Amino acid sequence: MAFCRNCGAELPEGANFCTNCGARVAVEVRTVKADYSSVGSVLILIGGILAMALSFLPLLMVPFLIFWRVGWRGMEGGGLSWPTGLLNVFAALLILGFVVAIVAGIVSIYAYTRVRAGEVKNGGLIALVMGVIMLLTMNWFPGIITVVGGALCYGSG
Repeated sequence: MAFCRNCGAELPEGANFCTNCGARVAVEVRTVKADYSSVGSVLILIGGILAMALSFLPLLMVPFLIFWRVGWRGMEGGGLSWPTGLLNVFAALLILGFVVAIVAGIVSIYAYTRVRAGEVKNGGLIALVMGVIMLLTMNWFPGIITVVGGALCYGSG
């Protein structure tokens, strides 16, 4: 029960003015934080699954790189060819991107489990970091989804 600050009289619940002296009652304003962790956790899960599913797409380029390196006529030469070292570096970067995307997807799904377990702020932070890593490794679509989900969870925690 609340009391008037002016005269000390007992105030009815929800009163804006004191029934005894007519003084205005100070109203407590509470900001209610919106909880977006359920939406955020679903986005984190979708981003993690997409990162793992789409990680195989760059690997489809490796046979084309080998074909481009060997050329139309096989090892005899005469086909299109790049410097061998450049093709090897490009193929290695594709494989590295695949591995990073798989690991980021797995860690994002782990972040989803942390959010669902009630550790919203920790799971959101993990998802934010994984989303940024996905963006840096050119996994744009899953990276954006994971960053948005992580930000929603981190802000709700």
